[in-house]
Amino acid sequence: MRIKVKIEKAKDGSYWGTTQNIPGVVTADGSTLDELKGNLKVAIELYIEAAEEHEKEIYEKLAKGFELEI
Repeated sequence: MRIKVKIEKAKDGSYWGTTQNIPGVVTADGSTLDELKGNLKVAIELYIEAAEEHEKEIYEKLAKGFELEI
């Protein structure tokens, strides 16, 4: 599953990204784009764990793997 992410740059030079096609939306930030990508992956993995516990349909798609589309 490809996860679309909207990235914005803050005035201080840091970045934040918000998923566009995951119910419940996942958001993360980072000092660099690489840090943001890593933080988003961790946040999405935590989302998958929570979704699995709550038996959400999105879990089945995400559990097969995902790519960030930035």
